[in-house]
Amino acid sequence: MKTRVINQREELVNDKHIEDWVLTKGQVMPNFFGRIYENKFFAQDIKSIQKIISNQIAWKNKIAKLKQDCNIRHATCRFSFGNLKIPFSLQEQLIDFQANVFDDITVFMIKGQMTDFQNLLMYSSQKYPSKIICTWTDIAIPLVDMIGYHNHLENKVEVISYMKYEYKKFSTWINHYIIVKQFIEKHKMDALLTGCNKRCGEDGHKDIAATIVAIGKAGFRATNLDVKQTGRTGFAGFTDLFDSKTWEYKSHISGNLPLTIPVGFSQMKYRVARLSSNDLVNQAVRNINSNQINQRHNVASLFQKLAAQGL
Repeated sequence: MKTRVINQREELVNDKHIEDWVLTKGQVMPNFFGRIYENKFFAQDIKSIQKIISNQIAWKNKIAKLKQDCNIRHATCRFSFGNLKIPFSLQEQLIDFQANVFDDITVFMIKGQMTDFQNLLMYSSQKYPSKIICTWTDIAIPLVDMIGYHNHLENKVEVISYMKYEYKKFSTWINHYIIVKQFIEKHKMDALLTGCNKRCGEDGHKDIAATIVAIGKAGFRATNLDVKQTGRTGFAGFTDLFDSKTWEYKSHISGNLPLTIPVGFSQMKYRVARLSSNDLVNQAVRNINSNQINQRHNVASLFQKLAAQGL
């Protein structure tokens, strides 16, 4: 079913934002109302995938409660497969899992499994004709595969509500981003760049928010920051805050963050920082235009460099 999901430019709600909201016991209420939430599953072996599927009822209840408690409008997900090759029958089960748990189905194109992707898209659209369907691929696939992927989708755009791409550095993968931008502009398709870093990392402009570049220059309508599974506990010594004046991230010592917080809650500032930056980024991208860009010399300079490369 062709339904518009991304109805405003935004940086999505991710798992860390939810964690921050939960661990502050609701003392900090972020602006989640009417927003999109993307849950990330780490599924880099077959047993992990089977465990996710076997817990379908628990996941369905969890997502439903989260949407209600946080006023989230739409819940979607993505999977971090690493280099795992997944049998097609198990990929079908993941489609069924999403159809029962989330508000849409993400049909994923695993590296080197183009035929599986084509069959999976057909399986999803035929079995769940009333379900919202989106597609996902990593930006970092061979250029010939990126071209083939979009050629296949030329005749499938009517069943796809939006498209997801896994972030990689813009200048390194510039030809891939050009293909994506041309396709989504041609078909007036909304696209989400997920798995983003906070900073774009471009030479001479490394602190500019990747979300600013994705939405302001690369043609995407929304982004989502990555959530990494590191096994670490505790809090970072430095916390990044988004600067609305420059559209760059700046590091602050976590204990000295310039934020007003409820008294008596340990490490509150660290979590408030992430929630506050998310709100500030969204304020920026919803108002982004040529005038706003030109007021920020470093952003304008980066956009000119990317334009010279064809983006």
